[in-house]
Amino acid sequence: MPQHVVVGLDGSPESRFAARWAAREAVSREAPLLLVQVQDVDPDPLARVPGETAAHAWAEHTAEDVQAELHRTHAALRSATEVREGPPPDVLAELSSPSGLLVLGSRGLGAIRGFLVGSVALPTVARAHGPVVLVRARPEPSPPETATTAPRARVVVGVDLDAPAAEVLTFAFDTAARWGAALHAVYGWEPPPVFGVRPLVAAEDARVQLNQEKEEALVGLLRPWAEERPAVPVEARAVVGGPGRLLLDAAADAGLLVVGRHARHGRLGPHLGSLAHAALHHAEIPVAVVPHP
Repeated sequence: MPQHVVVGLDGSPESRFAARWAAREAVSREAPLLLVQVQDVDPDPLARVPGETAAHAWAEHTAEDVQAELHRTHAALRSATEVREGPPPDVLAELSSPSGLLVLGSRGLGAIRGFLVGSVALPTVARAHGPVVLVRARPEPSPPETATTAPRARVVVGVDLDAPAAEVLTFAFDTAARWGAALHAVYGWEPPPVFGVRPLVAAEDARVQLNQEKEEALVGLLRPWAEERPAVPVEARAVVGGPGRLLLDAAADAGLLVVGRHARHGRLGPHLGSLAHAALHHAEIPVAVVPHP
């Protein structure tokens, strides 16, 4: 599905909210939207039970119902529905692509005020071939949304100066350009142990100078993307501290948080990385996870 926006449905209010977000993004991208309901059934036809036929019909009806709702508020939307069978993480990951977008809903905020990311979302994000956005459902009813009400808040992106990922920056800049939003790039770093020794004043002066140098390096890194998209206001900040907490604080009032993950497999299979994991579990806004080499 190279250019599609794909949204995974499961009949829950959370997946319906994700579908609304995906519809706005599809219209913004001028791309078709594919609404996919995945049924995790036994692959052995002899093991099927009669009730699964009814379940398939329910899945088709649910997808078509969501589709009808979206078309009432998005006249320009092009969409299709599909019911697939198999393990949801495998099916959804297979539908993802580097040039497309996969959108999933979360189960909201728990007691620790973070995503309740379940057994489908995490492995799907870890295996996906392209960007995945996790959308947290709002506890209150959402107002009607149209193609003209795309979010205009800032897009926040986490940057690693030591190993910058072009795929992550391109996704963040392109999103900000489509939304007419500002881009806020954040780089978190920890000073070496020598900064903790006396004299403290000299150490603090050196830390400030080093932070300024890192911020200048961040501005230089972003320059090619900023020059290609001059309409996007860009703010670049280097801050002392752990990148996970810094990103969450910076994105508190943003429209989207963008983080990267290495598209590689460890000994135990695909993994997210600590930054993406923290963002998915604790951010209160949509989070885009973009794979890169």
